[in-house]
Amino acid sequence: MSQPSSPNEVSNLGLGYRLLGFTGQLLLFAAILIALVILFQWLIQAALPNQSYADLTYLYLDWSSQLLAALAALAIVNTLTIRLPLSRWGFRDHQWPAHLGSGLGLGATLMVMIFGLLWLAGGLQIRAINWDGFALLAWFGFFTIQPLCEEVIMRSFLQNQLHRFFGSFAGLAGTALTFMLLHGGNAHFSWLAALNILAGGWLLGLLYLHTQSIWAPFAFHLGWNFFQSTVLGFAVSGFDAYSLLDITPTGPAWLTGGAFGVEASLPGLLFLLVPIVYFWSAHRRPLPLLAAPELTDQPTTDESHPV
Repeated sequence: MSQPSSPNEVSNLGLGYRLLGFTGQLLLFAAILIALVILFQWLIQAALPNQSYADLTYLYLDWSSQLLAALAALAIVNTLTIRLPLSRWGFRDHQWPAHLGSGLGLGATLMVMIFGLLWLAGGLQIRAINWDGFALLAWFGFFTIQPLCEEVIMRSFLQNQLHRFFGSFAGLAGTALTFMLLHGGNAHFSWLAALNILAGGWLLGLLYLHTQSIWAPFAFHLGWNFFQSTVLGFAVSGFDAYSLLDITPTGPAWLTGGAFGVEASLPGLLFLLVPIVYFWSAHRRPLPLLAAPELTDQPTTDESHPV
């Protein structure tokens, strides 16, 4: 089922054809991804039968295999149906150092500001500092692999294809809702957590549109998760790990996020809305598609901007 690669050709198709084309590509991508994940999980379990999911070695292997599966699924679907260079899926970026740095800085800065607000408001107490340089580096490595895997799936495939078939708003809304639903099974999930994660998914999509690159949303995701968990001591979407700071939330759940972490708090939601408003107003018109064949490999001045 080969689809036209030009976004103009796709947009000229009737809604039924676009639904059929998108659904076919989605099912193919999901089938390949799930099959590869199951295969890799079986291999990991066979090699490490007694490993706990909470063990860092297992987490590295698990998420590395998922990242490999996501990249393989993207490559196979692209080869069979879309037939564009993989560099056009958000990896072609002449400004990648700036996008990595600014995305990482934005995610880290927002999280530090949330922490500072909660601390000043008496919403948490710092009990101890647990310095372990190796653990910091090890968890930074993990929080590099995990968000990259999620962004390959959410941005390089899902947002790209929703955008191609149905427009930029569908790409933003579809990936934000999917991102929220994928976290819905986490421990201590709540309606405020749902709003936070929906807003986070929307912001990641806006960063992707704004920069035309996967590296800015990936780096934001990395900075947000790493500083939230490993540095500042919050749980990440209900998941606990080693942290530099040992903190105890002392305020109400709406202020601190409770056991789920700051991603279930009102301050977390408000701090996410600020960059959403900025990036939304910065680009009201739909941006060109990363997968558009007419885009050249030369850097542009009006389609891609540092965050």
